[in-house]
Amino acid sequence: MGLEQSDIEAVQKSWDIVKATAKLRVHGINFFELLFEMIPEWREKHFSHLGNKTSAKFKAHATMIMMTLDTWIVNLDELDLVVDYVLRIGQTHADREIY
Repeated sequence: MGLEQSDIEAVQKSWDIVKATAKLRVHGINFFELLFEMIPEWREKHFSHLGNKTSAKFKAHATMIMMTLDTWIVNLDELDLVVDYVLRIGQTHADREIY
């Protein structure tokens, strides 16, 4: 299992463009706003403890999500590492019934 080097470079180049447009925190907040538009019940069910989008807890979580994604993209050349990380995060979310 693996990606072609050209695929890795294309994803990483695209991600660099994303990171150049705004801070990861901003992208994270935008991600959650879109998620809550698509699945409004998740805001209360899974994220109410974080407060609203202006709270420090919410911004920290949004930033952490984007930093995690950044780590995955930077390490695409070590796909086994990324897969293991994704599986671990998936398990912690499944344990909390977030799916």
